[in-house]
Amino acid sequence: MEVAAILGAFFLYLLAARAGRGLVYRHGRYMHLTPERLDRAERWLSRAGVYRHRPGCPASASPP
Repeated sequence: MEVAAILGAFFLYLLAARAGRGLVYRHGRYMHLTPERLDRAERWLSRAGVYRHRPGCPASASPP
């Protein structure tokens, strides 16, 4: 199961790295993601950091 998660994350990373904002601008409306919402999320991530572990929030919610 972990291998599938890693491969899925890797595929999405490659897709985002190659297509980037253009993909979101063209197809984001199907996911209710407007350019304004994307900009707001980027501003939040620049302030909060890309990954910040918060106590009480598990990094993985997969069943044992």
